[in-house]
Amino acid sequence: MIQQHSLERVVQINGIFPFVDCLTRSILEFVDRAMENWRLQGSDPNDAKGLVQVLSPLNSMLTIQALYRATAKTFQSPRVMRHLMNALEGCGNYVEAERSLDAYLQIVENEKKTLARTENSNTKHPDVQDIDSDENILHTMSAGIRILVKFQSKGKKALEIAQKMERNAKSWNVEDSSVLGIVWHAIGIANSLWSMQSIPLHCCLLICIN
Repeated sequence: MIQQHSLERVVQINGIFPFVDCLTRSILEFVDRAMENWRLQGSDPNDAKGLVQVLSPLNSMLTIQALYRATAKTFQSPRVMRHLMNALEGCGNYVEAERSLDAYLQIVENEKKTLARTENSNTKHPDVQDIDSDENILHTMSAGIRILVKFQSKGKKALEIAQKMERNAKSWNVEDSSVLGIVWHAIGIANSLWSMQSIPLHCCLLICIN
């Protein structure tokens, strides 16, 4: 963590505030490395299985602080926001993780629209772009649905994202079976929670009585 903090200081000092078409490559490389360290130290909730708070609360806190600082040095970076959502989930801050999910979805939606416009106008793309792949977007949407279902109990919102994710997977012609498996699992848990939450109270009472 000391080496990581030193690297961040170098990146922040040398970095400049980016404009729309300016990519701060060094900061994006830094956040990738920071998240890899975070996972290696047992902070990923998908690996630690509930041991995150016991194993590395300090590591999670420092990583999150670094990611927040990175948002000020990048222009609407989906990569930084995706990492931030995962790290916030890892430290148990599900409210902020949900907000990061909302920001991430807005960013990638705007990027998709911008890419469609530039392709139609034959505008040359920048040499390097901070753009998430379709697979990364679907993975992040699935992780967000898990947060909404497991920790926030927001069935309606989870279902809305699941429906959008299903449309995306079809329109993007995703064929990777492992990605599709994650997508359909997330769709399933979103539908399951909303099916329970959308039943009127009197129907629930009748079911319980019978």
